[in-house]
Amino acid sequence: MAMPDTGGRRKRGSAWSLSNAHEVGQLVLVRCGLCNVKRWYQPGDLREIFGDIEAELVGNKMTCERCGKNEFMHVETQNPSARE
Repeated sequence: MAMPDTGGRRKRGSAWSLSNAHEVGQLVLVRCGLCNVKRWYQPGDLREIFGDIEAELVGNKMTCERCGKNEFMHVETQNPSARE
């Protein structure tokens, strides 16, 4: 049985790894929900530090530079606008 064509992206609900984000040119936005500090990262840089993990798991491994807390970290992969 053939796998359905997903256009190179995984099905919804599957892991979106740092490699996947890197391949499609996305950046990783890490934001502290407490301080609202935002940082943009290259997925390839994060992959070198943490390994090729799911992008959303990066927040569990990072601590906010301002408040020093970890439990409020949110992560998104995005195609940033030129302004950002």
